[in-house]
Amino acid sequence: MREKIQELLEGAFPQAAEVKVIDRTGGGDHFEVIVHDAGFNGLSRIEQHKLIYAALDEPWKQGNMALFMKGTPDATMCGNSERALGALRRAGAPITAVDVLADAEIREDLSTISGWPTIPQVFVKGELVGGADIVEELERSGELEATLTSKLGDNYWEQRGEKTVVI
Repeated sequence: MREKIQELLEGAFPQAAEVKVIDRTGGGDHFEVIVHDAGFNGLSRIEQHKLIYAALDEPWKQGNMALFMKGTPDATMCGNSERALGALRRAGAPITAVDVLADAEIREDLSTISGWPTIPQVFVKGELVGGADIVEELERSGELEATLTSKLGDNYWEQRGEKTVVI
């Protein structure tokens, strides 16, 4: 996974002086990304984050799920993040978690990009599903599994697992 993220970012920023992806836990499930690119000069942190998100956006659309949460699946730092994570786990969803506590601007950027004001935020194939309340309601009604099946395929649960990315 680290190599794949590294490859995606190097492809997106071929002139970068440095592109580094650090496995924070040694288990291949929690990463920190560093990109030093002259193209970032003069850009706000928000604009820089948008460029990073854009580089990773297509793989998430092609991939599975993104859960932007406070903390990580192993150490949630918010009850709502825990609730959304629990609903996704019960549904057998393959989850890529992004810890938004790593940088306050990430939270602001995410809300600006998605139009959703609160954390957590759940995306399937790049499309916003909602926050904890909505994901739990979808789970209760059976619509969460139906959404996962329609977006990820009939056997989506075979891809079950959790990865954490730090941006």
